[in-house]
Amino acid sequence: MVHRSYYYTPAAFAVHKDNTTIASPADLAGKTIGLGTATTYEAYLNGSLKIMGGEVMYDPPADLTVKPYTTDAEAIQDLALGDGTRLDAVMSAQPTIQAAIASGVPLKYIGTPAFLRTAGLCP
Repeated sequence: MVHRSYYYTPAAFAVHKDNTTIASPADLAGKTIGLGTATTYEAYLNGSLKIMGGEVMYDPPADLTVKPYTTDAEAIQDLALGDGTRLDAVMSAQPTIQAAIASGVPLKYIGTPAFLRTAGLCP
């Protein structure tokens, strides 16, 4: 029996909508990135992510500062305070960022997803 993942969650970066200097993940070098603590995003940015059944699309940006929060939502709230006020960007699940944008949080995506996480298996 072959098992397949039934969905993938893309991990994405977002910046404040007023940001004009960060257009791609490479531009995050030397910046402060907020994320949920003890997550795959933190492992990715620290260079220790091991993914089974997912796919890493590109290496993490160099020389950045990772600022962990209890949840991704807290990081998104801090980024919403203003461009560079507390954070330069966040990393989270693309659906989480999209839900924040849809609810009026002033964010925008940059680049393409950094990696895909698999969720669940089906026969």
